[in-house]
Amino acid sequence: RVFSSYKVLNLGYSGQRIENLRWRLENGELDGYRARVFTLMIGTNNGNPPVCSADDIYGGIADIVGILRVRHPESKVVLCGLLPCGERNDNDFGRKAKSVNGRLAELADGKDVFLIDYSNRCADGQGCVLKEYLFDLCHPTEAGYAFWWDELKPLLERFCKREME
Repeated sequence: RVFSSYKVLNLGYSGQRIENLRWRLENGELDGYRARVFTLMIGTNNGNPPVCSADDIYGGIADIVGILRVRHPESKVVLCGLLPCGERNDNDFGRKAKSVNGRLAELADGKDVFLIDYSNRCADGQGCVLKEYLFDLCHPTEAGYAFWWDELKPLLERFCKREME
């Protein structure tokens, strides 16, 4: 509903891993498509269960950003930080997510690539993940998506100004 004033193509798939997205991008999924903005939230399925290291996840996300920048240089990329997954944000995956999110800031140049990271808002001061924001301790609730939207909306308004007029 909040995206109703934008032309949106959702290419998110349940269970998607970085290598799946890379294959799709390298094999023509976006050929001929022009976007003003790509939002990218990927990596959770590579790190939970812990099959990939934080370095592997970060490297994979950096590769995806590189592919998008080369194939769609006129587009902006908004990276979305990894959210906690599990009862605590300081578990194995939570530590991995914090490491990845910290490094994603290196990719965000504020010109073509931007970072939204509201993962710290999804847990209380003791590190317990809040079901109010992540219903299954991994995926956002309506209130969790509201955090995301609050940060994404100003970027979309900036990059898609002509589309909204």
